[in-house]
Amino acid sequence: RILLVHNRYRSGAPSGENRVVDQEGEALAALGHEVMRFGRCSDEIEQWSVAKRVSLPARVVWSRESYRDLKATLREYRPEVVHVHNTFPLLSAAVLYACRDARVPVVATIHNYNLACASGTFFRQGAICHDCIHGLQVRAVVHGCYRGSHAATVPVALAKGVHRQAWRSLVSAYIFISASQRDLHRELDLAPGRVFVRHNLIPRLDRPRTGRTPTVVYAGRLHEVKGLH
Repeated sequence: RILLVHNRYRSGAPSGENRVVDQEGEALAALGHEVMRFGRCSDEIEQWSVAKRVSLPARVVWSRESYRDLKATLREYRPEVVHVHNTFPLLSAAVLYACRDARVPVVATIHNYNLACASGTFFRQGAICHDCIHGLQVRAVVHGCYRGSHAATVPVALAKGVHRQAWRSLVSAYIFISASQRDLHRELDLAPGRVFVRHNLIPRLDRPRTGRTPTVVYAGRLHEVKGLH
């Protein structure tokens, strides 16, 4: 019994992470596992009152609602493992503590660089940036790395500092989507025996064999941060 935990990205911005979570859930179910889901969608924020939106920065650091609701879900469904994907911005690291208190092991897939970078990209002003990889997020606030805003970066940076140890100690296994991504997270000092690399799934498609041509295909978001100019 597997509980997938994921904060879905806004529907207006196509998300590879959303697609990966859906594909993996379908693949696990096809293998005979019982798969359940717990999560929120960032689209919800658009429906919030002004007063509730004001509370969003605090929720990024700690979501009491997510902690309470996940504990209730764990108590009711009793999964054998929780697979955490994205927790930003509505779930927060509170989900890790809920799993700890319920004594349910956590596997986390690290899809990006959010554990060490406020923007989640290691990219700033047109160049690669590793200023915050050692844990101090002060520079992220100074540069306004999250959405180009100093104020918006504060809760993001604070959450990383407050819960850094939780991400190190409350996760039983870390799944990175590439060896290079794993290597860039070495400064987090994650236990090596709990770190694994598993690439994203690519569904098999049966197609007629055709002649090969010298072609390069890029599949992804058309944005400079992806390496496109």
